Amino acid sequence: MKKINNLLLIGVCSLSLFSCTIPQIQAFLDNRCHEYVDQIFKFGHQDIYVRTASPSVHIGDTLFVKVKLNQNFYDSHSNKGVLVKEKLSLLLRLTTAARQNATSGSVFAIDTSIYNVFDQYFKTVVIIGQQKDKYRFDCVRRNGYWELDVRFVAKRKGTFDLYPAIMELETGAELPKGICMLGDPHFGAKLKIQGTNNRIAEIYPLYPEDQKILFGFYVE
Repeated sequence: MKKINNLLLIGVCSLSLFSCTIPQIQAFLDNRCHEYVDQIFKFGHQDIYVRTASPSVHIGDTLFVKVKLNQNFYDSHSNKGVLVKEKLSLLLRLTTAARQNATSGSVFAIDTSIYNVFDQYFKTVVIIGQQKDKYRFDCVRRNGYWELDVRFVAKRKGTFDLYPAIMELETGAELPKGICMLGDPHFGAKLKIQGTNNRIAEIYPLYPEDQKILFGFYVE
């Protein structure tokens, strides 16, 4: 991707000789990839805690989402902890789900996103962290941990699922000029749900493995 962007910049500058300033051209030259290295860290699964107070959720009840991760992520390359000190940003995609009949011909969920009218379905309350948009949240550093505490208060009935994922993870490590890293920009770090009253197996009965990556619930 970086090489593609560099080629695009060359093309744009070629079409208009004066469209790129000297600093922009110098920055482009400085950031060219002369050498590639393998992914420098390999992190594993990180726990995210998702729960409802009871299996039965009603309007006015809350979906609780919490993260408390040690800033030192275990790196299986070095068998040591690596300090993630710059940024940890998460996606909490909460949307409507489609009930699946195990005997039906289709095994795919229908895309019924509520992103554009999210506030009609849930009230978002951020206890710890910073909300960037409807689904994106920045964790904050507290006493050696990355923390996030978000609560979604139900306003409408329906069937819903929450999909959490890492959007940004920055260690602050920098490679020498001209050297670029291959592999995963999140160094393999993924979120694994530790859920209480997770009903995703009822919503998507054909995919029991979804319990690790999705949290499902009904607002009745």
